[in-house]
Amino acid sequence: LSPNIIVVGSSRVRSIPKRGQELKLLNLSVSGASIEDQIAITEMALEKFNPQKIILSADPWLFNKKNYQIRWKSISKEYQRSLSNIKQMQKNDEILKDDNSIKDYNGYEKILDNFYNLLNVRKLDYDLDNKIKNLKRNVILRNGKIVYGSREIQKNIKPQLIDYSMDQFEFSKDKYDIYKQFIYYIKTIHKKDVILLLSPYHYTSYKLTIKKIPYYLKMEKKFEKLSEDLNIKIIGSYNSLKIKCEEKEFFDH
Repeated sequence: LSPNIIVVGSSRVRSIPKRGQELKLLNLSVSGASIEDQIAITEMALEKFNPQKIILSADPWLFNKKNYQIRWKSISKEYQRSLSNIKQMQKNDEILKDDNSIKDYNGYEKILDNFYNLLNVRKLDYDLDNKIKNLKRNVILRNGKIVYGSREIQKNIKPQLIDYSMDQFEFSKDKYDIYKQFIYYIKTIHKKDVILLLSPYHYTSYKLTIKKIPYYLKMEKKFEKLSEDLNIKIIGSYNSLKIKCEEKEFFDH
């Protein structure tokens, strides 16, 4: 496996890639990913692979001081090592440290397996031929993509408030600055192209949400400013009308 593109983010980008991209794109996203998750996972992945591009999920809660995400603490050591590299702007500290001697290529594959299991992105429930049909439950493919089962797909999506990690909001300049350094580090030290991806919300829920939680609008502008300052590409929008998403492309809000 030698992907050209690696996707890192939350469950909102777990359905990437589309058919035809399977052999060149690896999705390492995890549910509710925070900045800490993105930093540690990206740095670990770049020790293992040499992709051309990194796609980062630009979720609205990333710069929220009150997002209360703690899942990343299970990889806190990896995050601290990654953060140290970013602050020094040097690849000094190995993230995927292994206590055992690795004498052959298969050893590296074991590291990847441990990495998947640690982050709960692989459940050994996939079809390598990608010919899964009539699913009732979710299945995770070998490339990290999640295929949603019929039980998870809403046929008639009703408007609802989107407040995941955003029910309370306080903008964190510290988080914003760390993320900016992180992207600059990927560009200059790892020499990778970085793309920010704003995943759209179902419009009726989005419209309802921005009336009560206008921070979504502000966060989209923050990411746009970030892309401008760092001269990186940004695609998508939280507003599905802006990018002309069709109703059939949503399975929930």
